Amino acid sequence: MILDQRPPYPLPGVEFHYTDLAVDQPLPRKVFTGCRAVVHLAALHGAHLAQGVDRRLFWASNVRGTQRVLDAAMQSGVARVILASSTSVYGNGSKAGERARLLEESIDANPEDVYDLTKLAAERILEYANAQGLDGIALRFGRFFFPSHANYHLRKLSTGLDVRDGCQAIVRAIFAPELPRRVYCVASDLPLTREQRERLGLDVSAVLEEVLPQFLEGARQRGVAIPHRVGKSVCSDSARADLGYFPERTLEWVGALWCNSGADEVHHIQRSQVTMVPTIPVIHVTKGFNGA
Repeated sequence: MILDQRPPYPLPGVEFHYTDLAVDQPLPRKVFTGCRAVVHLAALHGAHLAQGVDRRLFWASNVRGTQRVLDAAMQSGVARVILASSTSVYGNGSKAGERARLLEESIDANPEDVYDLTKLAAERILEYANAQGLDGIALRFGRFFFPSHANYHLRKLSTGLDVRDGCQAIVRAIFAPELPRRVYCVASDLPLTREQRERLGLDVSAVLEEVLPQFLEGARQRGVAIPHRVGKSVCSDSARADLGYFPERTLEWVGALWCNSGADEVHHIQRSQVTMVPTIPVIHVTKGFNGA
């Protein structure tokens, strides 16, 4: 079942209901009956803010809309809710000449605009619902809104998330038997050490030369300029450990693709490590998309 403002691409067995979470009215009572999980992706995001969307709509959609989704989920006896949050809540990265900030669940949020504030508010509402008996989890997704193909992948040096990896994280969050945490950071990041992540703020190429020279060669072949530094690095280690998350489309995969050798083999090897799961009734609540 999908609740959205526009019907999705036709899929067999998928039920569509028109819904606008910015409208101040409750969802139909027990609309989620029969669904094991609700995946709540609906949000206005940073790109909308840049386009001049009224800030009041962010509160209506991202906060009050989330409250209505959670109320309906609890009324319907949904087993688990997955809330799309954002690594944007951590704020800006470090300044030039400083080591990169490591973004992980244990550090404090530093919201900088109404998007960040509403995402944190939605997380707090989820916390309250969990205290009332709901089994909910917030996934702080990295950025996947991009102006170009190269930029889409280069962001994986910092906060980038491939859409495919985001979908995998959602599935794993649905099926995880236990949730040791209620918030997880999710990006298409490499399994770097803490020291390597911090050094991305000083010299990206030096770190890549140590851990991923093939990507540097692929970028050279494609004429893609590698940034000298990045100010922050999302760490998905907790999601890897607790949920079994294994990002497929990291810069390792990109490097093989750009070098035009071994891309299919790398993709096959990585996919073989992702356990397939059975289909269950899930409701997917969307509006636009969520990009950190």
